[in-house]
Amino acid sequence: MSKTIEVGHIKTKAGYKNFGWIKVGETPIRDISIPVGVVNGSETGPTLVVTAGWHACEYPGIDSAIRIYNEVDPKDLRGKIITCPIQHPVAFETATPYVSPIDVNRFHPVPRMGALSSNITKFVNEKIRLLGDCCFDLHGGDVPEDYIPNVIFTRWGIETLDKKTETLADLFPVKYMWVRSARTDEERSPLVDKGIPSMVIEAGGLGFCNEDDVKINLTGLLNVMKYLDMIDGKLEQTPKKKIFEKSLTIYTKHGGLFYPKVKPGDELSAGQVIGEVKDILWNTKEEIIMPEKGVMRIVFPKHVVNADEEVFRVWLY
Repeated sequence: MSKTIEVGHIKTKAGYKNFGWIKVGETPIRDISIPVGVVNGSETGPTLVVTAGWHACEYPGIDSAIRIYNEVDPKDLRGKIITCPIQHPVAFETATPYVSPIDVNRFHPVPRMGALSSNITKFVNEKIRLLGDCCFDLHGGDVPEDYIPNVIFTRWGIETLDKKTETLADLFPVKYMWVRSARTDEERSPLVDKGIPSMVIEAGGLGFCNEDDVKINLTGLLNVMKYLDMIDGKLEQTPKKKIFEKSLTIYTKHGGLFYPKVKPGDELSAGQVIGEVKDILWNTKEEIIMPEKGVMRIVFPKHVVNADEEVFRVWLY
């Protein structure tokens, strides 16, 4: 039989689920806490960690993390599920994309941040993710991002870990994988040294919460659980993946009114006009040209842009 599991102060016996809030910081007037749900199966098995809500309005991932906790019955589970559906509650409650309202700077789940965001990252990485046998961070396009669903992970040059990670990533029903190479030791999380596969799932965009995007996450997570023999059931078939290793961000050269001519997932050729910038009298100031053959990953469909502003991210073949 599975044993009691402790995540912070949240204790969950075998065969039960439990939900609570764990303090990660405080302001002058209130505590800042993150929600954590634990499903402890009635039998032993792997531990699956699911996190979401690092960026404020990536709602399909948040809903998916909530629903995987609600919908899995611990009586039918071999192993454990730990979920944290909202990692950055201050950004979530204010619907603030990109920046932390407390840290007052752009935030990412890496060490170079303000105190609150750093504390959250440290807690989630050390007290939640390290409890897992595999970890999935659910993302998607925030309010200004129109995104194509994909899976992102890093190859660390560790054969066993890299193979496990890619096998699990292939269980998600998306057409694209973005495989990054490890660039610096600073990017190496403790999960790598423990041999724990981890990845980012991108589904959804523009601040919407569409059921199709939620289904991508849930189908993939349930496939992972079936593959790891955590639950019974037949694997759902997933598409053959296109794997990309190069990504490019494209910026404007001029300010004006922005008109994208492509959408996420479009196949692009070198020299193709993928967008225009016009002045307020609708005279063309700039044609944005695709430099190489690739696939559109993200469109930032803002209508008013400055010079040197990010408007596309593309994968390159």
